[in-house]
Amino acid sequence: FNLNCYTMKHRLLYAGALIAAAHGIHRYNSVLKATLSNHQSSTPGSTVKLSDSLPSVIESKADQSAHYTWVGNTFIPPTGVPRYSTIQLKNIYKHVNTLWFGDSNARQDFMTLVKLVSPEYNNTNDVSVRELDKDINLNKGKVSYTCKHRDFSNKTVLGQWTRPTIFFCFHSSDNTNDTAKFDYAPGACPQTVRTLMRHERNSSLVSLLQDYNAIVVDFGIWEIMRNWDCRAWNQSESTVDRMENVLKQLYQFSSSRFQVYWKTTGRNAQSGNKDSQLNEMNNHIRQWFNQTSPKYMHLVDFEEESRPRSRGESRIEGDLDPHWGLEARLLTIQMVTHAIVQSKSDIRFVH
Repeated sequence: FNLNCYTMKHRLLYAGALIAAAHGIHRYNSVLKATLSNHQSSTPGSTVKLSDSLPSVIESKADQSAHYTWVGNTFIPPTGVPRYSTIQLKNIYKHVNTLWFGDSNARQDFMTLVKLVSPEYNNTNDVSVRELDKDINLNKGKVSYTCKHRDFSNKTVLGQWTRPTIFFCFHSSDNTNDTAKFDYAPGACPQTVRTLMRHERNSSLVSLLQDYNAIVVDFGIWEIMRNWDCRAWNQSESTVDRMENVLKQLYQFSSSRFQVYWKTTGRNAQSGNKDSQLNEMNNHIRQWFNQTSPKYMHLVDFEEESRPRSRGESRIEGDLDPHWGLEARLLTIQMVTHAIVQSKSDIRFVH
């Protein structure tokens, strides 16, 4: 008898739950139909998207961060910032003559992006990790490279400044009527930029920078980890002095037709006691941008956004302590691309 009572009790509870659920479903359907009816009546011929009826909690204030966040080693862009697809990257960079300048980190970022945008690597929907990693150290091992599409004669700034075996040149489109330059120039220390600018002021030489709409500047780790190399040209200058000198020279050269994208220096995997020097350098650069507000120069603050994945077990490791793994290089590409898009209103997108 007790068992039968127990069973009957739960049958009644179960029946009550079904009635409540059915009532809830009926109420939900009524509300949904009313929502769809109102939407269709207000916008005849329109298509109702599922997202129109999703709860507003999806756009909660907790999601309104101005910074990138991380899930594992996957970065999540801030609200309102798109994550650029391979097709979009191709379409963006075929409209912008781009020069990446900097140390080995810049080279690795650049060669990763080359695999995504250059017609020489015709990948769109499926680009493997192996492919993206394969040439990041081009000309550092058995693979040799020589730029054959630029003028390195003595009458050019390019020929006076660098060599075709360390200057990388690609195109970001295979359409000869719609082709942009996509190049990389090496330079580990600020003095390299100052030498370039000195050549650019020489009116007897054919300019290099006039051929580009955008220059991505990415160096600084040598100033922290191998400061003696960067100090060799001028023993009296500090790291901050050298960086500010370069910022000022690029500021004078920048214009609506030549815009500068400065990437802050990420942390070394094993910096020892040099974090304070890195912070001083990056903070001075941030302060310079805040105080100067240069119209045609843009700060890409990679150091701040990569900080959660910069040390210990969380580090996105590269092949050397100063270098970064693929996910961090893709973050650089994402941030630089978004800065270019934000500063150039004539870029057309392909969806």
